[in-house]
Amino acid sequence: NTRITQDLKSTLRYRYYDYHSNHSPITGLTNLFANPDTNNTNDAPRTAHPINFNKQNASGELAWRAMKWLNVGGAYEWERKLRETSGVDTVTLATGVFDVVTHENAVKAFGDAKWNWSTVRTSLRYSERRFDGDYIRIANNNNAFRTVDVQDRDSIQGQASWAIEVMPTVTITPVGGFRTDDYKTNGVTEIGINKYETWNAGGD
Repeated sequence: NTRITQDLKSTLRYRYYDYHSNHSPITGLTNLFANPDTNNTNDAPRTAHPINFNKQNASGELAWRAMKWLNVGGAYEWERKLRETSGVDTVTLATGVFDVVTHENAVKAFGDAKWNWSTVRTSLRYSERRFDGDYIRIANNNNAFRTVDVQDRDSIQGQASWAIEVMPTVTITPVGGFRTDDYKTNGVTEIGINKYETWNAGGD
């Protein structure tokens, strides 16, 4: 944290997370059927690959106390995720383990207002996540639907809360929020989902 002026403060953050498995791939026989309704032969042996995962996060935030009772600010956030996944490359037709990388950039605005008996907090965040490389390299369509966490996506999130002090020992806080994810696929000729929407409301 750095206090630029009496009313302006900046915060820089960086986090690095890495998980690496040292065990070798394990291949085992299976008695499962690939499609029990139409196939009466056993599925081929399956190989379980260790999944290595790496994530980096960085952010910069400015908070300004505009008035004694009002605090506003903005932030920039960056995230990079790398993981390994097994499958078939749709371009080279090679079978193996591939690196899947995504980059996400986000901007956020927030504001807090505090009076003697209540505090209001609000925030609005917009982010864009992009897949680094060929989109959905895995040939199996079912796998493509399971990679929702790497699809190109634009996201908007909003949150609000209002803490009301009913008496010195009792505070009631209504909360609410929404999220809209717009995935850059049409869900018809391109594999994957195209939209996700949710909202929430509650209280403490």
